[in-house]
Amino acid sequence: MTKTAVFLWRFQPFHIWHMSIVDRIFQQDFERLLLIIGSADKFGTEENPWNVQEREEIIRASIPLELQEKIDITSLADVPDDDVWCENLKRLTFNFEHWTLFTGNDWVKGICERHGIQTDWIGSYDIDISGTRIREMIQKGEDVSRWTTL
Repeated sequence: MTKTAVFLWRFQPFHIWHMSIVDRIFQQDFERLLLIIGSADKFGTEENPWNVQEREEIIRASIPLELQEKIDITSLADVPDDDVWCENLKRLTFNFEHWTLFTGNDWVKGICERHGIQTDWIGSYDIDISGTRIREMIQKGEDVSRWTTL
């Protein structure tokens, strides 16, 4: 039985904190990782500037080659109905015998637990950066290469 982790986030953009979570997941004896790009239908705004294809390209450029063969990337659009959203998530993971969803979002954790999905709480940021801060830095023309592959 393959032990699979599912890491669902918006990744606007993928940065070193996300990579630290990927590393932490593989340190916990998971053999595979499914990265799900959340809010896949949201792009072109200040909060969600990159479309799903651009986000996937940023992720792939950020992941070391030795881990890429263990990671699959897909996406999940937002829908207004929580139950439908969760069923869409389950469809993305139907091939997995045993999987755990990693999240730091209270809403995601709550809806998934109500649907019987095992979750693991990511917890606090141990790296002092966020997608919001990176987007602000980009708008100001500041160098973000310390934080992301952009």
